[in-house]
Amino acid sequence: MVSAHAVEEPYEAYLRVANQVAEGDRLYFSKPIEALQQYLRAQQTLRTLRANHPTWNAKVVDGKLKYLSERVPPMMQQLGIPGTAVTPQGAPAAVPTVPTVGVAQLNRRIEALRNEKLELQHELAKIETEYTEKLREALKVRPRELEPGELAKAETANSKLREQMVYLESHYQKLDSEYKKVQAEMTRLEKDLATTKKENNELRAQVDGKKLKELAEENARLRRQAAQRDDLVKSLQEQIQKLERLLLNAP
Repeated sequence: MVSAHAVEEPYEAYLRVANQVAEGDRLYFSKPIEALQQYLRAQQTLRTLRANHPTWNAKVVDGKLKYLSERVPPMMQQLGIPGTAVTPQGAPAAVPTVPTVGVAQLNRRIEALRNEKLELQHELAKIETEYTEKLREALKVRPRELEPGELAKAETANSKLREQMVYLESHYQKLDSEYKKVQAEMTRLEKDLATTKKENNELRAQVDGKKLKELAEENARLRRQAAQRDDLVKSLQEQIQKLERLLLNAP
């Protein structure tokens, strides 16, 4: 019976190889065993392709085989899977065949890793159980402050403190707003006071100037009156002197 891969076209086989290599590259670091499986399948397909169609894109096929020959042996060595021997440098490299025992060993390795995973999960569950028991023992001797009732009281007290802080913050903001208003009002009043003082000084200057003028006029008037009185006194003195002379000359 002829397999499906035996009758596929060369480009179809190479397309499948390209997908397998790309998948192997994607899994190279995260899942190396699955990546190696993809590489081995691609390697086997390329060898079959080269054997059945030796003239079909020989450089491309050889290049991909070279890439896989550099990838596969280190991975098999790292995973502890025996592989084909490396030919000495310069010697013609024989076309190695992928032994079925390699795939079987790979499957056994996968199974061993799965068993190790199960053992680790079992050990982890055991550690979690021991930790839970120790935690329960520790909670039995916990301080009174950690009792549920005490924690509830502390939470209630904290809630009240938070409410008080919110109230104080709101009250502070209100007082700060009022303080700013008062400060603005004081600034306005200071400006008004300065303006009033300036106006008072101007009025005082005007009043003082007017008063000085009135006083000067009053002084001049009084001086005139004094001069008039002096003239009157002088005239009266002259008349008295005349009367005195007349009295002296009278018989």
